[in-house]
Amino acid sequence: MQHALGNLFKNQHLERLFAYFELDRYIRHSPDFDAGSHRHIFAYALLGFLHAHAPESAIQEFIRRHFILPFSGIILPEAKRHDLAAQCNYISAMAFGGKMKINVAMQKDGTLWQTTVTVKERVLAVESSVSYRYSRNKALKKALIALSGILNEQLQQSPDYEVKHQLFEDSLLQKRETEKAQRQAAFTEKAEKKKAERAERKAMQKKQAIEIDIKRRKAKAAAKLRKEEQARKAAEATAKLSGMSANKRRHLQDKGQL
Repeated sequence: MQHALGNLFKNQHLERLFAYFELDRYIRHSPDFDAGSHRHIFAYALLGFLHAHAPESAIQEFIRRHFILPFSGIILPEAKRHDLAAQCNYISAMAFGGKMKINVAMQKDGTLWQTTVTVKERVLAVESSVSYRYSRNKALKKALIALSGILNEQLQQSPDYEVKHQLFEDSLLQKRETEKAQRQAAFTEKAEKKKAERAERKAMQKKQAIEIDIKRRKAKAAAKLRKEEQARKAAEATAKLSGMSANKRRHLQDKGQL
């Protein structure tokens, strides 16, 4: 994707847009400014103006006419996952600006099929097999690996590769730090929640213990009062009986009053 975008917005294409729209008639700059070597900057300014002020339909038409159609060879709607040839052509278009060629032919002895994959006279892979399909698939797999290596070398040789690679590493590091901070925040939040729940349970248990102790004290005091009342009544009965004669006590007992 990065390589394809680089081709879409390379300076040569932007300079062609500068000439196509005759932007030299509209640009303004200081006398000391070298506008000829900065034509792509003015083309970027045109794109920014269109993005900010043009209607959506005009923007879509501009993209289709000046970016999609001129680069239809390197912009594929989808590279089929199981189609090795489509994948190879996709990478070949980015790396070489064109499709590869596949030549499958029977060898002179008539025993083996030989597949040769080339792109712009450059041989990417050569494989032979008694099976036509196996020979072709094996060569395409090797060509896909070779094209990926070539594209990777081109990317690494681009002048802004180190900057973009460093930006990618920084963004990856920042993402990891953010995820780590989020995990730590989630862990801290969970720990604080558990701590609050434990404190709440402890407070509830303490409250229940206090209520149980109050009930126990009240029951103990009530039992003490009942015991004291029973002792008082017993003392009163004893005192009452001690002042009676034996005959009167027997008389009251017979009547059930004692």
